[in-house]
Amino acid sequence: MAGGLRDEKEGRDGRDPVTDFTLKGYQYRARIINSYSWQKSLQELTAPDVIEFRSWLLGNYPGSMAHFVLSSFHSMILEMVFRGVLPHDVAARVSIREQSRFEEPVTIPSEKEVMDLLAAADRLANSKNRQTQRTWERYRPILYLAADSGMRPQEYLAVADAGVRDKGVHVTRAVERSGDKLSVPKTAAGRRFVDLSPDVYDMVRHYADHHSTENDHDLVFPTSTGRWQTPEN
Repeated sequence: MAGGLRDEKEGRDGRDPVTDFTLKGYQYRARIINSYSWQKSLQELTAPDVIEFRSWLLGNYPGSMAHFVLSSFHSMILEMVFRGVLPHDVAARVSIREQSRFEEPVTIPSEKEVMDLLAAADRLANSKNRQTQRTWERYRPILYLAADSGMRPQEYLAVADAGVRDKGVHVTRAVERSGDKLSVPKTAAGRRFVDLSPDVYDMVRHYADHHSTENDHDLVFPTSTGRWQTPEN
């Protein structure tokens, strides 16, 4: 029933295909949708049927997963409506709140907390322990770059040496969430230029020029084997 959830060769509304990691997520959700005991064909479904499906999801899966699966199901319905397979959206107004009132809200670090983190990185990079010093020789500019630019981990771990210029950094690629490969940012807005403060620019440029491991991907912050670091690490 959910085989057309997303096409690996054509994104929704004619957009680019999804990444392999995202596709695997959609396929997993499709298996959940197909595992439900549907009593009607797709064309016969009504809003109460979708509500029953929602209740089944909430009874068998965590709230966040139930939310994602229902969202994917709704996307499939909308695609079928757009393609003329279904006459109308039977899943309209049937949703699951992604965040429970019992969940702790995200707390953004204060300026003082960020400064404390950077100060700790300074101390570690100047540690008398050579191993600690070498480790933070790389992590210190990464942390400063993250704080100064607001870039996502997937972006600053994929920063190209050639992109650190003009007193800033050109964001042109990102590490896929799976960590398997580099790709372009998901949206056109993701490809951008970010100004850096002079001190951070000099720090990143100095690391790239004097400490970065030679690699085939033009990475500023590669691992010792010349590959990109994974955001999870």
